[in-house]
Amino acid sequence: MQLPEKLTVDYLKQYAEQDKELSLLCKKFNNKIVLMPLSKNAAALKNYLSDKQGISIAHFIDNNPLLNNTEFEGKQVFNLASVRDSLKDKFIILTGMKSTIDEISSKLNDTGITNHYCLYEPFFLIDLITKNIQKYNNVYASLSDDLSKQTLINLLIYHLTQKDEVLKEIARPLEKQYFESDIYEITQNDHFVDCGAYTGDTMEQLLSLTGGTIEGYYGFEPFESTFKDLQAKAAKHNINTDHLFQNAVTSEECLLKFQDSVNSDPSKFSQNDTGNFLIKGLPIDTVLKGKHITFIKMDIEGAEGDALKGAENTIRRQKPTLAISAYHKFNDLWELPRLIDSFKVGYKYYLRHYTHNISETVLYCVA
Repeated sequence: MQLPEKLTVDYLKQYAEQDKELSLLCKKFNNKIVLMPLSKNAAALKNYLSDKQGISIAHFIDNNPLLNNTEFEGKQVFNLASVRDSLKDKFIILTGMKSTIDEISSKLNDTGITNHYCLYEPFFLIDLITKNIQKYNNVYASLSDDLSKQTLINLLIYHLTQKDEVLKEIARPLEKQYFESDIYEITQNDHFVDCGAYTGDTMEQLLSLTGGTIEGYYGFEPFESTFKDLQAKAAKHNINTDHLFQNAVTSEECLLKFQDSVNSDPSKFSQNDTGNFLIKGLPIDTVLKGKHITFIKMDIEGAEGDALKGAENTIRRQKPTLAISAYHKFNDLWELPRLIDSFKVGYKYYLRHYTHNISETVLYCVA
């Protein structure tokens, strides 16, 4: 089975005019283009402009104080205040999710900065989707039920249209995230590995489904304040706190720079060497060697692929059910299934989504 052809053909026609418009604008401001805010969308657009238009951007703008005067993909990152006076002869492209970009655009207009252009996510993602359509077709064919297939279709349509209603059609109740009983019914006999345990929210949801007890629970949370909350909740529920690790989950033992939480977001790997503290990364195969494992959940800000490599022996040997976040990186939807396939376990794959925005898509793998 394959994805509907209209998924790419129709949208290619729809965005052809925007491609032409952007091309004319960029050529007019060649080498005086700045991208705002810094994100995976801005990185993708930078590469798109370079590859398709032969245009090099001047720099990025982002108001995260940890990013000011840093470098990302060979270009400087500045906050808006530090470059405001130099923007008069430059052209600002705002790129990302529609709600975020509209808010930034409004604030810029309020301060008299009008030389900007809103380029919503669909435009340059269609090129990536089209290039990788066979990979999406492979994932589509591997999915084990109709809801999974429809979820993939709607996620791609959302990338191309930013229409919230297509996500509302597939969104599952948030309390079912990681615990879809029709895919895998968790019991008190399970041995659960919680990668990205945060403050223990998943642990408490797990215990609510198992009558308050679980045979085994192992939690990984690298950020100190949230780790302390996790410890407190574990003790409250009689979970062995010796099975909690203030570490990142990685493919091999290493030290990682982390960026402290900003605006209450969870801590994240630093993408451009600007992290403000170090955390030790450890592989599941090393930490939990010899432990009985039946379920692995991962929500670790885009590091899922690397962490899975560090759990390969555990996965091959014990065939645990996997619930892996598949939305942090654009290519996760095809890269993660392909990686897991390479472990030769013979998993069945399911896809579920839990919000009305692009966050919280989970790939389930059941042996």
